[in-house]
Amino acid sequence: MVDLEQLIIDKTSELNDGPYDAILRPIFEDDEMLMVMFGALLGFMVGEIQVFSAEHLSR
Repeated sequence: MVDLEQLIIDKTSELNDGPYDAILRPIFEDDEMLMVMFGALLGFMVGEIQVFSAEHLSR
């Protein structure tokens, strides 16, 4: 029986940055702006929660 998890670990550890980037870049290229915007929105929301918490807990 093939240990798929170990096989993936072994094969990805053999790759250097060039081939690894060449494999992953096309996958995320189309959705890159969406991921950046989602990260910005998520960061904004977390920041607002922190401000809200700090204001109400300091009273």
